[in-house]
Amino acid sequence: MTSPTSQSRVPKACDPCNRRKVRCNGQQRCQQCEHLDLLCTYTENRSLRSRKHSLRRGAVISKYKSANTKTTALTPLLSPPLAPTTSLQLSTSYFESLIPAYMTYVYPFSPLITDKEVRLSITKMNEREHAAFVYAFTAVTLDLTRSSQLTTKSSTPPISTQITDLMRQSVETQQPLVIGFRPSILRATTSIFIQMCAMSLGHYDLGFFYLREAISMIQMLRINDKTINAGLSTAERARRQRLYWQCFIHERFMSIVNFTPVTLPPHTQYPEEDEFMGADIQQGWTQVIKTFCMLDASFISLWIGDRTQVTASWVERKHRELDDALFGYYEAVDEDAVVADGHVELFAEFACVVSVVGTGDAVEIVQSTQAVFDEDLAEYDSCAWVIDDKQAVGDR
Repeated sequence: MTSPTSQSRVPKACDPCNRRKVRCNGQQRCQQCEHLDLLCTYTENRSLRSRKHSLRRGAVISKYKSANTKTTALTPLLSPPLAPTTSLQLSTSYFESLIPAYMTYVYPFSPLITDKEVRLSITKMNEREHAAFVYAFTAVTLDLTRSSQLTTKSSTPPISTQITDLMRQSVETQQPLVIGFRPSILRATTSIFIQMCAMSLGHYDLGFFYLREAISMIQMLRINDKTINAGLSTAERARRQRLYWQCFIHERFMSIVNFTPVTLPPHTQYPEEDEFMGADIQQGWTQVIKTFCMLDASFISLWIGDRTQVTASWVERKHRELDDALFGYYEAVDEDAVVADGHVELFAEFACVVSVVGTGDAVEIVQSTQAVFDEDLAEYDSCAWVIDDKQAVGDR
């Protein structure tokens, strides 16, 4: 009598599991096929299920995957030249008409790309990097001149909408960062302009992202590498130094208005003199750098961290530094063009550099910042602050 266990067993594994010689739970779509997204089939053809017909390890998965990918076109890593866009159709003459305003309102506080280089980028808008810069250049110029002669008529879209569209177009046009990418001053400036517009529109997190992208570009350009700098002209070396300092300034401004951390230490030197840049811009730019250098690591740490560690002597010393810096700024720059009332206070100091960061709407934020300091000063003047440096002051 034949026992039940001696009878031939009916195979329960599906075809893919049987060929791969792995455990199968025998369900209509087994666990293995479900996990690997394979077509789960069962057949009674025993010859196909024998070991000699089994495939090498991984062959079933590879065959199935390759069959699916044949119908999908591969996207090249490096994108082709810019295709015509239907969202923004702006003429070359329109871009060129903004250059005078750019040189008046943008370049003095972002002395990186000259008017000649802007014109060159306009002629090369068939290339992604140049087109992305032109859109960002247009956005930031409109942003910093929206209350002047460039204010649009009521029949046109609001300036904020135009700026948003230009920012989006710049981002979508930009060359992706892939292996083989070559960093450039132009790409870093594009990121800075997008950051400035994002801040002006109140999108601080987005502004922080693009500022960090510009800072990453600084590292990729190896701006602090003495060997590389030795082979550059004085003008190019000075421009790279200005790029570093601009990111330094913007990073600290964002830390003040949005309580974000900073990564860049002060550069080892101020920008070298550039014969292609006016002496007034050079002098004013250097003074702004000196002002923001006062926002040192201890200041930022206290500002975004634990303010109970602030001492009265520290507050007094910092205010003296700010007063001295503002006096120096008045000597370097036309005070009527910077601060109307000329109050030598912290608000005046930060208000005079709002335009440096390019955030016209940030005045309200700076006023809020000043309100915090005013409150601290009021407590100090009323003897609410503990004078002993060893004891923390304030309730923040």
